[in-house]
Amino acid sequence: MTSFTLTLNITPQQVLRWLLACIVFLVAASVVADIITAQHPSKSLSKLFGLDEEGSIPTYFASLILLLSAGLLLLIGREKRRRQDAYSRYWYNLALFFLLLSIDEMVSIHEYFTYYLHTHLGGHGASQTSWAIVGMVVVAGVGLLYLRFLLALSSPTRVRMLVAGAVYVLGALGFEYLGGRIINASSDQSLLYQLCYTVEESLEMLGVYLFIRMLLLYMAQELHAAQAPALSPPAGSLDAPRCAAAL
Repeated sequence: MTSFTLTLNITPQQVLRWLLACIVFLVAASVVADIITAQHPSKSLSKLFGLDEEGSIPTYFASLILLLSAGLLLLIGREKRRRQDAYSRYWYNLALFFLLLSIDEMVSIHEYFTYYLHTHLGGHGASQTSWAIVGMVVVAGVGLLYLRFLLALSSPTRVRMLVAGAVYVLGALGFEYLGGRIINASSDQSLLYQLCYTVEESLEMLGVYLFIRMLLLYMAQELHAAQAPALSPPAGSLDAPRCAAAL
């Protein structure tokens, strides 16, 4: 009996390049699908590539990168706990939060809350704006709970995390609120609303991409700098400083 070994040598910068390329492609495909659908009334392309459609390729991708973020956070949390770091639970809680975001992206749990608001406020646009306001309050609360954790991070990591979070929240809540106002003024079929949700979903994916980049840099520059055996690169691969410089 013969056996063989398959070795994959994938660097962090390769992962980031592929993720960014996928985001650009999916946004472009969604725009093209919207243009074609506007000229030829058919929902097939929109359901396949629509950024605002449940079960579309962009939706699966968005869920996947959120799940990837949760996995990286879990790895960091485990390493922090191994070192008996006082902030390990914060990393674990973030991992759980991103796991829930990934699940919500797939099954749209927040839509049930939006539907509840819709039935009580009497309008889809009103429910969207109300959901965005509630979300902003939740974000502010989480920010206060994590203030100590953020201050304990190094300045570069803290800035990267805040920028990634700001981009994501701007899309998920800022443009969600704007979309609700547009629906109130016109409809969810207007060109302005389509532009709004395209920017919304694009910013969400970009925010998660920046967050993944921050996590990879943190693992390469700070965890590896402390000589963490569990996260040290294998023999023959790019060393952490070189990987970090290329990110």
